Amino acid sequence: NRQHSNGYNSEIQMCISDVGFDLSDVVLPDGVTVNAYCGHLDNMVPIEAAREMGAKCGWDMHEFKFSGHGGPRMYMYAMEDYALEIQALERTKADKEQQFSEKSVYSYPF
Repeated sequence: NRQHSNGYNSEIQMCISDVGFDLSDVVLPDGVTVNAYCGHLDNMVPIEAAREMGAKCGWDMHEFKFSGHGGPRMYMYAMEDYALEIQALERTKADKEQQFSEKSVYSYPF
């Protein structure tokens, strides 16, 4: 982000590598996009929704004061927790679908 000349870019690099997973693998709720910003993630959702989601998920969010984005900010590690949670849910869903398909195959006595 070129508008910052105070060392934030190196902080972003460090934080992204510290997280240790690929952000592109994270499935986000509809209408939510994620941008790295000053070592944090800029979660572009309406501020009311962000507060509500933050309360539900335990995310540490606060409004940008100086960025001009006008959006909430979400810590990288909260994003990692969220990603792991989503992946766990996806696995559970896949397991259930697998069990269901096995049941439906064997439950019809043709």
